[in-house]
Amino acid sequence: MDWFSFLVGNVLSYLAIVVFFVGVPLQVYRWMKIPVVYPLTDFPAPRTAEGAFIKVLLDAFLFRPILLKIYNSIVYTGKWTDLWLGGWIFHVSFALIVIGHIVGIGTLGHQFTILGVSPETSLHMSELLGTISGVFLSLSLIYLLLRRFFNPIVRVMSDGIDYLVVLLILGISCMGNFMRFNSTYGVEYDVAQKWIIGLFTLHPVPLPDNPIFTWHLFLVEILLIYFPFSKLMHSCGIFFARWMITNYDPRKVMVFDWRSKVCEWKGGK
Repeated sequence: MDWFSFLVGNVLSYLAIVVFFVGVPLQVYRWMKIPVVYPLTDFPAPRTAEGAFIKVLLDAFLFRPILLKIYNSIVYTGKWTDLWLGGWIFHVSFALIVIGHIVGIGTLGHQFTILGVSPETSLHMSELLGTISGVFLSLSLIYLLLRRFFNPIVRVMSDGIDYLVVLLILGISCMGNFMRFNSTYGVEYDVAQKWIIGLFTLHPVPLPDNPIFTWHLFLVEILLIYFPFSKLMHSCGIFFARWMITNYDPRKVMVFDWRSKVCEWKGGK
């Protein structure tokens, strides 16, 4: 094992786990402690908690605010349609890749046997779905990257870190696709599962002798370490923020305690 494989497999892997699983809850907790000094709401605001819940789901999974901009446009220019389409394909394919890695490695690709298919068919279905999701993920990232370069408004709103994050995820995606299409560098589910079990049982095993997999894992670890401090936290914050806005209760009033200097909402539901 060379020093880079040891660093990726035995050092950065533990650092990434600690930073990600501690950093994300701490960031959400920090948001919850920040006082909101005036009521925020959407219009029209849902009248019930169930309505607010449905609205949060529509916002998070269908990007409803962007769809409304397309629907309410007096003159169709396509500027919101391309953002909605590129962003939606990216988020869906990224979610499928993450879920597919967890479920596929956990079940060794046999997750579709619950549908009554054979383990061999399930493995083929898992690989096919992963390949399609990986290709769409790379294509959507290339599209979003080009959009940042060539759309004047988006280019002004972008800073260097926005480009780096897209390039980081694109690098992870392209390496994953390369391993899928080139069997020489492919990694079987059982090999990945054995490495992960060794990691979480504090008995790490050496990484597979595969430089593409080592670099793929290295970029994933960098992404996990950076995640709690980045704009990527919007994937968690959207549920928090949209629920706060859509679950507005006009009966609540803000009370300021002059002794403790703390603002607190009183009344309401």
